[in-house]
Amino acid sequence: MPSKNSLNALKGREGLSPVLPDTQETTVRSTPAKRPSRPTVKRVNKGFQVEQGRAQKWDLLVARMKSEGIKGPQLIDEALDYLFEKYKA
Repeated sequence: MPSKNSLNALKGREGLSPVLPDTQETTVRSTPAKRPSRPTVKRVNKGFQVEQGRAQKWDLLVARMKSEGIKGPQLIDEALDYLFEKYKA
């Protein structure tokens, strides 16, 4: 039985086509369309503890909003802005 670290184990058996191709095919790849650049936002990590029910609601909200192009950090920024406004901070 060949060793699992042996390169010979990757080769095909006699009568079968080899697993690894002997020749490398060159493929022409088109360059992907560039996305418009977004302004970079400098972020810091803050540790928050959230009740389990709220964490589940948060996960669902983030998943739903991702389809609209809004990600979790943007939602947190918006939520904090509402809190700052409410408490005049």
